[in-house]
Amino acid sequence: MKNMIVALDTAIQARPSVAGVNGVKIMAPEAARWDHLTGVANNGNGDDNFNQLFRPSSANYVGNPVAMKPWMVAGHTYFTHGNDIQARTYRENVAAQANSYGNVADNDYQPIQIQSTEWCALGNGEGFPNIETYFDVGLFMAKLAYIDITVANAAFFSFWTALDMERGGYARYSLIGYTPGASIYSLESYKDYPITSPGAIKTQPTLWALGNYSLFVRPGFRRIKLSGDIGDQYMGVMASAYKSPPGYRDSKGKELNRVVIVYVNMGTGTDAGCIAAAEFPNGTLPINIRCFETTMDNTSDAANNRNGLRSVNQTIRDEGGIYTIKPRSILTVVYDFKVTP
Repeated sequence: MKNMIVALDTAIQARPSVAGVNGVKIMAPEAARWDHLTGVANNGNGDDNFNQLFRPSSANYVGNPVAMKPWMVAGHTYFTHGNDIQARTYRENVAAQANSYGNVADNDYQPIQIQSTEWCALGNGEGFPNIETYFDVGLFMAKLAYIDITVANAAFFSFWTALDMERGGYARYSLIGYTPGASIYSLESYKDYPITSPGAIKTQPTLWALGNYSLFVRPGFRRIKLSGDIGDQYMGVMASAYKSPPGYRDSKGKELNRVVIVYVNMGTGTDAGCIAAAEFPNGTLPINIRCFETTMDNTSDAANNRNGLRSVNQTIRDEGGIYTIKPRSILTVVYDFKVTP
C-alpha cells in the first residue's frame, strides 16, 4: 500500500493538469471495517493501518505526498456494532488515532479526515437482532450513521448500492429496489428475467432514512455542538446538528443561514416518544421552520414509491419550535435564519 501510494503520487505530480494540492486526491486506506484501521497487525493482512502508514517511525510511513493533503482515511461500517458498547469503542479508537496523526512534515497539522464509505445490513446490533420489516433496516442505518458521524467524526456516511434487484432480505442491499420483467413490483421476477429487462422499481426505507441526512445536510455544512439533555441514548433518541457554510443559498437561490437537526428515535412502545424544542444563542429566532418525518407508516410497501420524508407540522413558540419525535422514527428539523451583516 505504501509503495502504491508513493508511486501514484509521483505519477500525479508529473502531470500538470492534475497536479498540486488542489489536484487529484488520494484517499488511502479504505478499510473493510473500523478495527482494521486501529487493530494489531494480523500476519500482514492490512490491519493497524494508522500506525503502519502514518507513524513516522514505521517502515511503511507514506511521508507527505502532495495528493494526500489533507490525509483522508475511509472505513466500512461492518461487524463493529454487535452491541452499543462495541459500536462506540471501535469508533472512539478511530477518532483518537485520527486526531493523533496529521500532516506534520510541513508543519501544517491537520487531523486525518475520516470517511464512512460503505454500509449495508451485514451484521446485527442492539435494536437490530432480526429484520422483520423493511423499515428495520432503514432505522438501524440511521442509528449507525449517527454513531459514525458523532463518535468516529466521519465527514460523511455512504450506503453500499443505490439500485439493485431485491432478492429478499428486506432491502438489505439497496436504496431503490428493481424487479426486471415486472410491470408491478415483484420479488420473484429476478428468477426469470435478467437485470437488463425493463421492470418496476420501489423506493426503500433506506433511501428515505438516508435522505434525512443527505437531502438537508449539504456539502460544506459543518456539524455543530448540541447542549442539553441529549446524551448518547443509542436505544433512545439521538440528535446531531449541522450548520450551513457562509454564502449558502437554498434551492431558490436565497442566501440564508441554515441549521439542520436530525433526530433518530430507536425507542419502542407508546412511552418512547419525545417532545423536543430548540433554543438558539443570543435570542436568535428562525424565520422559517420545517419538519420532515420518516416512519414505518410512510415507507411501508403499501406506500410504494410515496414520499418517505413526510412534511409534518410543529407548534411555533419563542424557543423556535416544539415537535414530537415518535417512537421508531427519524425526524429532521430545518431552521432558516436571516443573514446579518
